[in-house]
Amino acid sequence: MQWLNKVTGLLTKKASAQEYFFALVFKEQGIKAAVWQEEEGHVRVIDQSVADAKKPLSQLSDDELVALADQAIGIAEKTLATTVKTTKTIFAVSENWVEGTAIKEPYFTKIKKLCKELELSPLGFVVKEEA
Repeated sequence: MQWLNKVTGLLTKKASAQEYFFALVFKEQGIKAAVWQEEEGHVRVIDQSVADAKKPLSQLSDDELVALADQAIGIAEKTLATTVKTTKTIFAVSENWVEGTAIKEPYFTKIKKLCKELELSPLGFVVKEEA
């Protein structure tokens, strides 16, 4: 997940040593989740996981997408203490999900619902092909 090294600039303030973040990578038929931490301008991946779907993400309902992301996050965050609350998230999406500098519909609405349901705070996104 080397592209994470390029997105530390999305952080609005110096992250504390105990602050963790999520990265959600939307793949063709699954979601890759990573828990990471910024240390002195570098990214340290704590753990990661992949939750595979039985069909392309574009064909999943909003609820199926939320459940898949929840599964991936749940596995990736198992190494963290149960008292750690991680919400800040960076998304990696395919270039066909983006128009100009924004995530286009229906993907924007799906990600917005995912953030609300899973109590995630979006920090921004990167286009996988450009990262």
